[in-house]
Amino acid sequence: MGAFSKETAITIGVGAAAAALILTTTWCQYKKRRNNRIPTKWIEVGTVDELAIYPLKAGSGKNVDHFECTETGPILLQEGKLLLKDRCFLIYKEKDGELRHEGHYPRMVLITLEPVNEREVKLSAPEMTPVIVDTSLLKKNPNLVKCKLFHDEPTECIDCGDEAAEWVSRHLGEKSTTLRLGMFANWKRNLNAKATKPLVKFYKNMRNEDLGIYSDLSSYMICNRASLKDLGEKLSTEASSLRFRPNITVNGPEAFAEDKWDWVKIGDETVFRSFKPCTRCPRVNVDPKTGIREQKFYQKLKEYRQVTEEKQRAVEGESPVMGLYVGLYKMGTVKLGDKVYVGIQIRAEMNIRDNKISLIIVCGATAVLGVVYWIKYRKITKAKRTEPKTVNETTSENICERTDEGTVTTAATADLIKTDEDELVKILPIEWRKIGQVKELFIYPLKSGRGKPLKESVFDDLGITAKNEELFSIRDRMFVVYKEQNGDIKTGKNYPTLVLVTLSAVDQIHVKLEAVGMPSVIFEVPENNGNNLAPVSCLVWWDEELACVDCGSEVARWISRFLTGTNNGLRLGCAIGRRKECSKKESWKKFDDVFATLKTEGTGLLSDLASYMVMSESSVYELNQKLDRPGPALQFRPNLVVSGPEPFAEDNWEWLKIGQNVVIRNVKPYSNYREQRNPQRVQVNGKSPTMGIYCGIYKTGDVKIGDEVYVDGVANKIGGRDAQNFSRKESEKNGHYSNATEESS
Repeated sequence: MGAFSKETAITIGVGAAAAALILTTTWCQYKKRRNNRIPTKWIEVGTVDELAIYPLKAGSGKNVDHFECTETGPILLQEGKLLLKDRCFLIYKEKDGELRHEGHYPRMVLITLEPVNEREVKLSAPEMTPVIVDTSLLKKNPNLVKCKLFHDEPTECIDCGDEAAEWVSRHLGEKSTTLRLGMFANWKRNLNAKATKPLVKFYKNMRNEDLGIYSDLSSYMICNRASLKDLGEKLSTEASSLRFRPNITVNGPEAFAEDKWDWVKIGDETVFRSFKPCTRCPRVNVDPKTGIREQKFYQKLKEYRQVTEEKQRAVEGESPVMGLYVGLYKMGTVKLGDKVYVGIQIRAEMNIRDNKISLIIVCGATAVLGVVYWIKYRKITKAKRTEPKTVNETTSENICERTDEGTVTTAATADLIKTDEDELVKILPIEWRKIGQVKELFIYPLKSGRGKPLKESVFDDLGITAKNEELFSIRDRMFVVYKEQNGDIKTGKNYPTLVLVTLSAVDQIHVKLEAVGMPSVIFEVPENNGNNLAPVSCLVWWDEELACVDCGSEVARWISRFLTGTNNGLRLGCAIGRRKECSKKESWKKFDDVFATLKTEGTGLLSDLASYMVMSESSVYELNQKLDRPGPALQFRPNLVVSGPEPFAEDNWEWLKIGQNVVIRNVKPYSNYREQRNPQRVQVNGKSPTMGIYCGIYKTGDVKIGDEVYVDGVANKIGGRDAQNFSRKESEKNGHYSNATEESS
């Protein structure tokens, strides 16, 4: 073949480097997957000596003889009584939502929280008259409160009312309702808190699903009885396990043998994996029996149980270690006396062998692929020299373009899109004025269900969509609860606890429903299951019939049981297709008369009126100044929250541009908080207050947190007239133009 030219040598080098990179990446991923495999060989190290659940964070622990291991932590199933979960209640400051624990109030460890029946729990403490909290009433009309956990991690809880707050405050020596009791609200935790990032970076096995409900960092903590005994001997006293608050205490191993554990199996099925040593703070000085702080346990631990590895010490500081944080990898039941096993892994030998294999594979593959790439390159070059030149005969008829919906369309459809673009040029503002940035993005997969914050999204004519190619593409208000008997759609107005239901994607075809006190249910999205199910007609509030596909009997029983306490009556539907021409409905015409820019294409899937709801951050802040108990923006269910503008500046916006591409238009104020003043709109909305604006989409694209937001700039003669004429044409097209269209929306 002769000597290589310079270009050929570069080509071979690039190809070989790319091959090496691909193989190295693949090998590393393989190693990671293998590292995450549950071991097949185990060695017995001891037995379960003690089990405990702590229903109230920092409250009294309850010793049990067994519990079920779930993703959110251990739970205790008792016939005829409320499901008892670990750390599912907390005490927080009324003023700012900050978590309170025994470090602040040592007497918290004396508070016992236990179920009375299937609905109620009882709070008791020495020298205090017990108080009963009815959890079913709290769930029916939940008062959701923002709280802050360890490392200022944000969370949410359902406030348990003034009676419980007064009881807790009085027991801990505070006035009135300074301290309040909160109950788990199905909030999804994550490791994005600023203070936890160094931990995540160092401890590679940490996962979001291991965080528990209101635990500091983990759903499960294991202690070794011999380690506790060693500390007690150094202090000539007992080191109670309840002082260190583990869920599982193991008897049998040598003191501090747990420091080296990786995989742990208990009984025949339950498998955990360690991800971090449990570092301790002065809270361990509080005696769990008396609620009195003693100055010796924490200090003694610091003398001989600090981490010594340099990088680990940079993360943990001088905090001493006692116990092991573990994450659950295989669910099961754990009982007293169960055998405890540790997975057998000889890591040093594995790493040496893996490194040798990696080097051999990368070098060999680089050489082989380099030769293959060179041969392929020579064949292509030779073919190009010999083939005749041809003219590209592709015409516009077979050119495909991708529309904003992500579907392929022909050039004929593209011409229609082009026509729409030409019309948009006439009506869109010529000048834009920057007014702020995207502060928050929210999607509500289930109508009236819990909102989900997003970092980036897609805005199209069917509403906001979560942007994640690896999971099922969930759209805003895509799922809905409807009455089995007549198809009527049910919302939070009918069932307030709908706001506690979370719907999220599991993979590319499955989604999951979760709610307080309910086991989650996973089901396949009907439109993807290939069963060709007949659509169901669901009725929205203006009597429009929308086509949905039912999600199945198992999901129906789940949603009925959570919302009504029975196993039937309600079903879950998934929206399919587009909405029909709304203006043909008599109940819609009154809106179309007054809000002329409201179009069928801007109504989304199952939204009340429009695909998007926008409000400013300052408007929420202004409202909260007038409230005794402030609420988050999420309470008003916006899709987009803008930071920067003055309070309620959004009332006067017409056109909004987000980033470089997306354009939406104000079609109607969102009825919620402030009194409506426009007389013609009062005829339509009554005196419903307003908070935020409904918007329809005009130009689609991606939107992410931090994108700049613009509104129409200086009014211009051409743009203003054309926009007004466009509004008039829209109403005339529907046959009900009125002078109301002259008003600005």
